Amino acid sequence: VDRRQPLFEARFRNGDLGAALNWLTEYPFEANVGGRQELVDHVRSLRGVGLTRGVAGVLESQNSQPRAVLGALYLAGYLGEPALAHAVRIAWDNTKPEDRDLEAFLWAAARVCGNEAAITLGPVCDAWAALPEPDDHASTVQSRSSLAAYGVSWKFRDHPPRAALPYFVKRAANADLQWPITYMLRGIDDPIAVQHQAEHLADRSRKTDGGGGFIDHFVKDEWRRLSTDQGRSMSTASKARLLHLATDLGNDKHLRKQAFGLWEISVAPDDVAIARAIPLGDLLHDTAVWARARRQDFSVIPELIEKIKTKNPGYWWQAGRYIWTDALTASLDESIERLGEMPVDQHEDLGEWIFPEHLLRLEIPVAQQILIKRWNQVSTLPRFVQIALFLATPELVNLANEAIASAADKRAIFQHFSFTTGLMTSGRAGLTREIQLDVLQPHLDLLSEHDLSTLWEACNKRKWTRYRRKYLDPLLLASNSKLTDRLRVDPPFDMSDLDKELSGEHSFAYCWMETRLRDGAEREVLLAALLTWVRENCSVAALDVAGDIYSKEASRAEFLAFKQLASMLPGSEYVMQRVRFDICNRTLN
Repeated sequence: VDRRQPLFEARFRNGDLGAALNWLTEYPFEANVGGRQELVDHVRSLRGVGLTRGVAGVLESQNSQPRAVLGALYLAGYLGEPALAHAVRIAWDNTKPEDRDLEAFLWAAARVCGNEAAITLGPVCDAWAALPEPDDHASTVQSRSSLAAYGVSWKFRDHPPRAALPYFVKRAANADLQWPITYMLRGIDDPIAVQHQAEHLADRSRKTDGGGGFIDHFVKDEWRRLSTDQGRSMSTASKARLLHLATDLGNDKHLRKQAFGLWEISVAPDDVAIARAIPLGDLLHDTAVWARARRQDFSVIPELIEKIKTKNPGYWWQAGRYIWTDALTASLDESIERLGEMPVDQHEDLGEWIFPEHLLRLEIPVAQQILIKRWNQVSTLPRFVQIALFLATPELVNLANEAIASAADKRAIFQHFSFTTGLMTSGRAGLTREIQLDVLQPHLDLLSEHDLSTLWEACNKRKWTRYRRKYLDPLLLASNSKLTDRLRVDPPFDMSDLDKELSGEHSFAYCWMETRLRDGAEREVLLAALLTWVRENCSVAALDVAGDIYSKEASRAEFLAFKQLASMLPGSEYVMQRVRFDICNRTLN
């Protein structure tokens, strides 16, 4: 736990520029530290141009220490003042090529360049293009592709370098930086950036005859994550630019489809009306149907069912994750019936891989009715046997157990169990009832180590530790699982993270107790072991490490034992006061 950050923040708030430079360089650039932009804006509102002049002075001085220059570049980026462009260029010229932090210079130059993008960003991009591209993807050497793939890209997503975007797009026309810049600009909400993404995807589509591959995934996945996971919708201006590219008949099919695909990812209120207006036969119609389903436009159900019946059903059944009606239930029933009429090698195209997922979304009596009615067609298909067992009704459990007993390869019946049943899968219910564990218990030895581990984690999440300790722990211990260390819920515990922290090596020591509580260890036993570790090390430094855990986890009553131990260690008053404050500030108990 870094306790210097609040000190630097307070000093910067009071106008100390040196504290600001230390504050910004305490953590790696890519670390997401909340409140940075807000604090910079607050200090700027108090100091005005004085803050900008101070940053310029650090950048222009040949006597500035490397850490001060680095902090000043970071701060220049947060300020985004074009008046700092000249100072950034001077800092670039004053720094030896081998000492230049390209990531910091790229961030600062792009954010402050104003109408001088070419002369401010040009030298930085030249150095970027000169970086090597190691064949070994695990290489620790900074490469052309890795430079701006993470930290800079994430910062640009939150603080778009709008003045620099035209230059970046122009520079991406050259092969040396085409992919690095395109990847860096993913997720940036600006018409220029999203148009570049669409044009790049269209160019890839032309070269691969419509195939997108991993490039398509990487470019679109950022917007999918921002929209779905964070609720950050694309701006009206960016969506309008993409829609214009998609509906302009003067553009070729590749650009129109890629632009509309990007437009569809981010949801906006008027999307349904726009998607409904795309007529059948238009090359955008498939994406429009998908857009309407994802936005729960129930009027699209007939078109969706028609596509399921006639066009790549395995793909179109995925739309059922967003929208469902009785008509889709009936269509699912019909599709499951067809499995018995088709060769096994055609089942995946029909959608067998996703049918279990949809069955688990239905009310249990409805899913049971479908499975019993179609059992003759699916009783030899492992996924359906697993789902029958997982639904855990008496009728389905009997059918599943009969199928398992008659199977020549019983382990094959349980292959990919955790995937089929959605254990620990985002967006799926997974385990919801203890009866599901009970009916699975006779067959646990047929599960793979991976599936046992996933089931183990699911039990921890639901706090079903009695079952986990009785049935799962012995199996995982016997298999010498990677979870072996976590299976130890009685002393002696693994104290290696605490030892690392004590020696000055950063670790996750502050999560030590949280992790073991999650794995089923008893609270009182853990606290006792923690204090024993402090006694064995017999130092205030060890007490400080344990204090971070107490600050995060302990109650006021539990603090008494910590206080008693601290009183035996001379010089521990500061640690004791800090921990007491943290606990009293966090809880009333």
